[in-house]
Amino acid sequence: MGASESTGRRRSRGGSTVGSFVEEIEHISTGGEDTAAIVIGVAAVVVAGLVLWGLSDSAGSSKKMMKAPGRDGHMIYRHVFERDPSSYFRDLRRK
Repeated sequence: MGASESTGRRRSRGGSTVGSFVEEIEHISTGGEDTAAIVIGVAAVVVAGLVLWGLSDSAGSSKKMMKAPGRDGHMIYRHVFERDPSSYFRDLRRK
């Protein structure tokens, strides 16, 4: 089958190559009932994961915060600063 034969076949089906391309896309997209179920399932799993992550994050947010010394308007976790304040100030001076 040559190039002219395949073009002729497409034109006889859809009237133009663009029309036949659109028909092929519509045929592929309308046969996707299983695809829709998969997309819905994946979306449900993602939403459930985000809800669980949000719940676990809110439980861990009881860590105390403090104003960062030497940095206007910045907040840091108190336990990080108290663990090694000298490294905090050393890193602050490097910037």
